[in-house]
Amino acid sequence: MRFTPRRFSQKETIVNKLVLFACILVLSLVAGCSPVATGPLPVEEPVVSTTTLNGMPIRYVIKESVVIPDTDKEIDTWTEWTGEECLIVVQEEYSRTLEPRSIAEHVSSCYSQRQGDFETPQAAYAFSEAYASAYINKCGELFEPLGWFDADDGECEPPDPNEINI
Repeated sequence: MRFTPRRFSQKETIVNKLVLFACILVLSLVAGCSPVATGPLPVEEPVVSTTTLNGMPIRYVIKESVVIPDTDKEIDTWTEWTGEECLIVVQEEYSRTLEPRSIAEHVSSCYSQRQGDFETPQAAYAFSEAYASAYINKCGELFEPLGWFDADDGECEPPDPNEINI
């Protein structure tokens, strides 16, 4: 005797697919509720390091991407004086090529935002450039004096921002 498969009508095919989908859904829900499940999948947290320079708390954050607040525009770094600390957020890929001068510029940007005594953005930028140059002249290409994560490349006392003249 030869087996001949039965042909299902279009309506029966749809019903069979719905039953199969329902079975898969029930099985996935049961598997998801098993005692082995420990909660939602882990989310990659940003890498954070904190330090204090010249009395100013600094929090460095490295994230996969950095977006300007209230926009969709991606950037390499975001620096902001929050009123309590200097927040410097760096895009992960960019952090691999960041140089001490650039970090010093971001730190000095927080100094100028904290002081709030620059009349124009150009004056604040000039201060940032002057501070970064003073940092390089005094400390060279060292990361450690800036408190950059676990850098261990040498010690130096960073310049006092109050002694920078522009």
